[in-house]
Amino acid sequence: MDKIKVFLLFTIFIIGCKSTKTIESDFIKQGYTILTVLDNRNVDGCQFLLADDNNKRYEPSVLPDSVKVNGLKIGVKFSFIKGGVSVCMGGPLIKVNEIVYLKK
Repeated sequence: MDKIKVFLLFTIFIIGCKSTKTIESDFIKQGYTILTVLDNRNVDGCQFLLADDNNKRYEPSVLPDSVKVNGLKIGVKFSFIKGGVSVCMGGPLIKVNEIVYLKK
C-alpha cells in the first residue's frame, strides 16, 4: 500500500512540474509577447516599463497594480500608441490589451 502512495505522489509531482519554457511557448502561440516588468521609478518621469528577452523596452500607458512587480514575467498582447509622448521616453508607448501571468 505504501508503494502505491509513493508512486501516486511521485506521478502527481511529475505532472505538476511543467517547465516555464513550455508554458511560455504556449502563450507565444496564442499571440502573447513574453515581457519582464522593470521598476524604473528611480528615473524622473518613469514608472514601470516592460522589456523583452533582447532588452527592447516598452512603456505601457496603463499597467494594473497587480503586475507592478520588478522582475515579474508576463505574457502581453498590446498595440502601439501612435503619436503618443511621455516624460519617461523609456521606449515606444503601448496600450496593454491582455495580460497573462506566467508561472515561475
